Amino acid sequence: MKLHILTHELNLSGAPRTAQEVANYMHSKGYETHVVIVGGAGEINSILNDEIQPTLLKCHKKGKLKTIGYILGSIIRIGKYLKTEKPEFMMTWGKEFTLITTLLCKVLRLNTVVVGVNVNMIEHHIQTGTKKRFMKYIKRQIYKTCMPMTEAWIAQSEGLVDEMHHGFKINKNNLKVVYPAIQKMFYEAPLPVKYNKSFVFVGRLVDQKDPERLIKNCAKFLSENKEWTLELVGEGYLQDKLETLCKKLNITEQVKFIGAVNDITPHVKGKKALLLTSRFEGFGMVLAEAAALGTPLLSINCPSGPSEIIQHGKNGYLAETDKAFQKFLTQISKDEFKPSEVRSSVDRFKPDTVLKCYEETLVGYYKKFITKENA
Repeated sequence: MKLHILTHELNLSGAPRTAQEVANYMHSKGYETHVVIVGGAGEINSILNDEIQPTLLKCHKKGKLKTIGYILGSIIRIGKYLKTEKPEFMMTWGKEFTLITTLLCKVLRLNTVVVGVNVNMIEHHIQTGTKKRFMKYIKRQIYKTCMPMTEAWIAQSEGLVDEMHHGFKINKNNLKVVYPAIQKMFYEAPLPVKYNKSFVFVGRLVDQKDPERLIKNCAKFLSENKEWTLELVGEGYLQDKLETLCKKLNITEQVKFIGAVNDITPHVKGKKALLLTSRFEGFGMVLAEAAALGTPLLSINCPSGPSEIIQHGKNGYLAETDKAFQKFLTQISKDEFKPSEVRSSVDRFKPDTVLKCYEETLVGYYKKFITKENA
C-alpha cells in the first residue's frame, strides 16, 4: 500500500502532530508513505522520520487576499501535486482540504481514493465561523453536497460520526471512529502524591470554550472557600471581559490568568480537577491529557467529546446543567480520587493503541476500495 498523507501545517499542534505520527507509524510498518504540507507558519517544526521527506506546497495567508489567497493557492498547488503524482490512496486531514482534494480528483478524472479526517463539529463550525445567514446556508449546502463524494472518512469521536451520518448523509459503512492519541509525555509524567486546593481550565479564551460560563459557575464556591483558586491557562479576546467579571464577582484574588504555555503539565498536574464548559468540542483533547496526568475531570456535557472521555464517578463528573456543574464542583473538591485510576481510565488513547487503529482502518479502506477495484 502506497499512502499519501496531506495536512495543512507541519507543526506540533493537534491534527498536524497526529498526521506526522501516523506517517511515522505507517512508514515503520513498511508502507510507502508520502507527506504533503499545504502551508502554514510551522514548516520547520517537524517530528517526521528523517526518511520521510515532505512535499511543501508553501501556501500562506499573506498579502491582500489572505484566507482567500490561501484557499486559491492551495487549490492550484494540490491540483498540480495530484496531476503529477496521481496517488492511488490519499489521507487528507481537515474537511475543507478533503473536499478540495476530492473535487480536484473528480475534475482531473483521477481514480484516487480519498480518506478524509474530520476533527470538528461541522454545524457548530458553520455557526461560529460565519455571521451572515445566507453564507451559513451556502456553506451547509456545500458540505452536504460534497462530503458524501469522498469515498471514506475517519472521525475523532462518536459525536462527529453521528453528525456526519445524520446531518450530512455520509454512509456510515464508510465512516470510522479513531480517537486522537495522547502524547507519551503525559503518561510518563510522575503521578501527583496529593491534590492541591486548586482547579484549572486549559483552552483559548474564546466563545467556543465559554470561559465566562466557567467563572460564573465557580464564583459561589470560590467566594465560600477563599483558600481555593482557579487557574485559566490560555489566551484569547475574552480575557479583558473575564477579568472585569472576576472583579464584579469579587474573586479577582482567586482567579489566575496564566496565559499561553508550551507545556500544560506543571499547570494541570496536582490540581483537584480540570474544568471545561465548552459549547462544543471535536474531541476534547485537554480532558484526556489531564486524566493521563492523574487529574480528575469536570465538564459540561456538550456535543462530541466529554461524554466519551469522562467516566462518571471514576475519573470525574459530567454535568448536564449549570446547577449540576456547581454541585459536582463542591463534590469533586471533597472526593478522594486515585491518580493511578484516573490515568488508567484513558489508556485507550495511548499512542500505540491509537496508531494501530489508524493502520487497521486505513488497510481496511484500502482493501475495500482499491483491492475491490483491481479484483
